[in-house]
Amino acid sequence: MSAPTPTTTTTPAAKAPPRERFTGLEGLRAVGIIAVFLTHSAFITGTTFGSKWNVHLGPVSGRPASLLGHLEIGPAIFFMISAFLLYRPFLMASFHGTAPPSTRRFLRRRFIRVFPAYWATLILMFALGWIHTETKLQLFRVITLTQIYTHKGFFGIDVLVPTWTLATEVTFYVFIVVWAPCMRRVTVRCDPRARLQRELVGAFALAVFAFLFRVAVYHGVARLPDVAEHWLPGTLDLFAVGMAFAAVDVYARTRGGPPRLSPLVADLCVVAAVFWFFAVPLFTNASEGIAYSTGWDAYGRDLFQLMCSAFLLAPVTFVGSSGGLYRRLMATKPLAYIGLVSYGIYLWHDAWIVRAVHWSGGFVALKAPFWTVGVSAFSLSVVMGALSWHFLERPVLELEAGRRPFSGGPATARPLSNNTAAPASPPPTVSVAP
Repeated sequence: MSAPTPTTTTTPAAKAPPRERFTGLEGLRAVGIIAVFLTHSAFITGTTFGSKWNVHLGPVSGRPASLLGHLEIGPAIFFMISAFLLYRPFLMASFHGTAPPSTRRFLRRRFIRVFPAYWATLILMFALGWIHTETKLQLFRVITLTQIYTHKGFFGIDVLVPTWTLATEVTFYVFIVVWAPCMRRVTVRCDPRARLQRELVGAFALAVFAFLFRVAVYHGVARLPDVAEHWLPGTLDLFAVGMAFAAVDVYARTRGGPPRLSPLVADLCVVAAVFWFFAVPLFTNASEGIAYSTGWDAYGRDLFQLMCSAFLLAPVTFVGSSGGLYRRLMATKPLAYIGLVSYGIYLWHDAWIVRAVHWSGGFVALKAPFWTVGVSAFSLSVVMGALSWHFLERPVLELEAGRRPFSGGPATARPLSNNTAAPASPPPTVSVAP
């Protein structure tokens, strides 16, 4: 497709570009949820700190179990994938001169993707007596995903602590519908290359803002609570990477094809990701648990985890060339399915870990069998994730898309998972399914 002229803003008769499928993203999402599960399971069972097993490799010596405490790349992976997929339709509209996605429909779809399953989980956990709230205000904050904005609220209910990422995601949805129109105005008279440059500058500015915000948090400026590093301003650099990748992808497609990473380069990206993962324990003393790091330990950890996640994401978003061991692994059916049902796994995994600890007799804090708890809790989490997807998340999305749930008909024109990057909504004069 030819690039729009520099003065084009919206072309009423422009045809929406085809929808793209990024198959490896489900597998990468599975890697993210497995990383989250392992780090939480290792902490709750006491393995992260309690394991005495040491490995000596020449001048390097350490406890492998301590690495489980650094598997915090899961949220970074989720944020980058989310930003890549959700910002891409806005960029497609901008680069091709078509109408931007409807803000109302975008926010409605994001709402039904997050809250029905989350609320159903809350109802079941309340009914089982696994969680409780002390005040009506706390209940309101939990229901609305606003509990993360105070230290006490963030840690108020142990098994819901991981939902801070959902709260941050929700604020990103609001941010993106403000940021995207602003960037479109900034690039309105630009050719594609200039558009890309300004998008990349914008993403870099967001990353710098996130760094400065975390500086303010780490050094106690404006009396921000320590948990503020998890709010959207403190995580914008992670989202910015996904947005930058989306800009590169869309620009390349306007020039004739998607960006290409050869199979060898794709696999080398994974080698680089492994290096950046090990850089956290090798070059910092960042906390392995829930304690908050400051100074170089915090800044180094943030940078290394961002680099690790970015190198894992690049090979499955820049898909101009197929092949490579890593891409084949990310496309395998077991990983793809875990990625598909990962939202339910995320909602339930901490609760099942706690249950499994009690079943194993681990009533002493931070002392329980890692493998027994891990296998049983992860299996139950996958079951709950599958039930949530097939009987709640997917049916609700089908209703929103205008289909009858459980009808067994052909796939809807709009994606049922976040793994498809849909094009921008076509203008009313074009007869293309939204």
